[in-house]
Amino acid sequence: MSKKALWKNVNLEIYNFGLNLNFIEYIIKENIVRITNQIDEDTNIIGTGFFTKEGYLVTNSHIVDIEGTISIEYANGDTSDAYLYANSIDYDIAILKVPSIKVKALPLGLSSNKEVTNEVLAAGYIYNFKGEASVSKGIISAKRNHNAITYIQSDLSIDTGSSGGPLFDAKGYVIGINTFVTENRTFALSLSSESLTMIINALIDSQEIEY
Repeated sequence: MSKKALWKNVNLEIYNFGLNLNFIEYIIKENIVRITNQIDEDTNIIGTGFFTKEGYLVTNSHIVDIEGTISIEYANGDTSDAYLYANSIDYDIAILKVPSIKVKALPLGLSSNKEVTNEVLAAGYIYNFKGEASVSKGIISAKRNHNAITYIQSDLSIDTGSSGGPLFDAKGYVIGINTFVTENRTFALSLSSESLTMIINALIDSQEIEY
């Protein structure tokens, strides 16, 4: 059976968020994963990822596009091997697969109905610190379009290790994936949920892997 057929009927349970930000913060931390790409004995790359309802683990390509041994760690400390299913270096998006999934999918929302100054949250495993993920809150500063791809600019603090983590609206829906931050941390860019969905679908169809 092909990898594609094996995962065809996977549909994860999705959380239905309310308006309680403390609850949202808890669910965010519990349902993102730490990703480690062990390049050699002394070198690894750390990032963050989250699952879509179809059972795909989404992250940034720059975390996994150097060949190594990929593993994930859940919030409770459990670990699992993972493999690269498809990726795009140009869009910095990668899809991973794991043998079993121990968290719920995070629901995708629409970034198109969000406006500048709307509040957003980001989550990730910064600097490979042990323990729970970090959550930061900020606002949408602007929306940027480049080659038919939409990016959300925010004033969020997104540090090393948070790449590939989700960008949430104030109701807990994923409206983007964190992809870029300036060297002095003055602003961050997140690929919008609409663009992410388009890229994921294309990658699933192609199953192309780039190094």
